[in-house]
Amino acid sequence: MSTSVDLLVRGSAKIIAHYRWLLQRARDNGERAAYERRIVEEERLVQRLLQSMPGTIQS
Repeated sequence: MSTSVDLLVRGSAKIIAHYRWLLQRARDNGERAAYERRIVEEERLVQRLLQSMPGTIQS
């Protein structure tokens, strides 16, 4: 992977971890749902980025 893609993937992993931390501390169902949506979206974007890279192995 290129350095910029590595940076984006690591950044997304940190964002996902932070959303999971916030999800554990959510005060109501609305907040929980919002964090869950953001986690799913961020994971989708990472997968899309990795799939767009030529020569990458998909798990």
